[in-house]
Amino acid sequence: GSVSSKTLDDYEEGTWTPIIKDGTTSGATLGISVTSAHYTKVGRMCTITAYIGRSDATALTQNMIITNLPFTQDGGPQTGGVIWVDNFSVDQLGMCYANNGTVLYFRSFSNTNAYILTNQFENGRALYFSRTYETT
Repeated sequence: GSVSSKTLDDYEEGTWTPIIKDGTTSGATLGISVTSAHYTKVGRMCTITAYIGRSDATALTQNMIITNLPFTQDGGPQTGGVIWVDNFSVDQLGMCYANNGTVLYFRSFSNTNAYILTNQFENGRALYFSRTYETT
């Protein structure tokens, strides 16, 4: 039969270009340098990874979000994945969270019910993350 995009026969890998925004998809864009950003998609499951450096000192303070995912996430909340933000004073660890198909948020492990903020990702520092999600 024909290969469907929802079978295990559907395999794809490549690179993608993460974009970090301040608070919302229309918020200010954070200056970054992407060292690596890869994805692997098998059937409807997509695993993304990224190693990103901050390359500007803009004073942004809202929730840090990542847009421009390689594939749209299936509807509804999804969790899973982990992020580490290298911060001079306090490193931030968190879980990747999405409440729609196109944006990732990062919940902080160090603060109850808090998100990682753009100002916690300092200029000249790095962040690493990995996440697996179900695509549409």
